[in-house]
Amino acid sequence: MTQAREQFVELENRYKSHRTTTTATATGECLFCETPVEPSRRWCNAQCRDDWQLVNQED
Repeated sequence: MTQAREQFVELENRYKSHRTTTTATATGECLFCETPVEPSRRWCNAQCRDDWQLVNQED
């Protein structure tokens, strides 16, 4: 593989990895504080969403 192709594959794998590890799926509870929420919601409010995103972001 060429160096450019190897770099592209590495970046693509990082992107895929990031997308799969930080995806939040609705569970019926706030993903941050575990308060019951409607089945289609992931967080009970914007503050919990923002806090969850801070805790789960990858650098």
